[in-house]
Amino acid sequence: LHAARNVLRGRIFDENFLRVAETKNKDILFTTVQPIDVQKQTALASKKRLPLKTADLLSTSQPELANQLAISDSQPFFTADVSLDDTFETVAVVKMSSLPWYVLYAQDVQYLQSQVNNQNLVSMLIAFLIAGLISMAATFITRAFTRPVIILTDTAQQVTGGNLEARAVVKTNDELSLLAEAFNLMTSQVKQLVSNLEETVKQRTRELAL
Repeated sequence: LHAARNVLRGRIFDENFLRVAETKNKDILFTTVQPIDVQKQTALASKKRLPLKTADLLSTSQPELANQLAISDSQPFFTADVSLDDTFETVAVVKMSSLPWYVLYAQDVQYLQSQVNNQNLVSMLIAFLIAGLISMAATFITRAFTRPVIILTDTAQQVTGGNLEARAVVKTNDELSLLAEAFNLMTSQVKQLVSNLEETVKQRTRELAL
């Protein structure tokens, strides 16, 4: 249970607050946090930006989350049950520059509190580095229903879960392929940094013990 709480999770919402990436509760992937009118639903469906779901299954009806996303430019930090699993998370929102989409970074509230109490600086640094990896991936996502994007999302989920050996294999010879290479390079750098940090902590501990 503790291992599940210490994961920094990434989510991506489009301008209609539709989940295009959800790393915790995949049952609500491609749902909106608030109902959208029939006209907009039809327009988005015609562009293949909405899955084939009835209106009642398309929305998770989370008006408070919708409001927080709407005001995230001025209030980017909040606490919410984002994935509807009765677990509150501390959330940071970043709006993408290339698309009118929102990238959410979230971590279990209880875990963050324990981190503050334990002053676990190494874990916090890793969390912020992982957030940078997810942000980099998000800026290049332009479509929600492609296999390369799914591969990148799944790899990002493995990395945020602590598997720094995970690598994204995307051979599309386009921007997504370049993104996968950059993602893998950054993951390797994070792994090396973690190793260096652990060695530094051990060295400092030995020095203090003298």
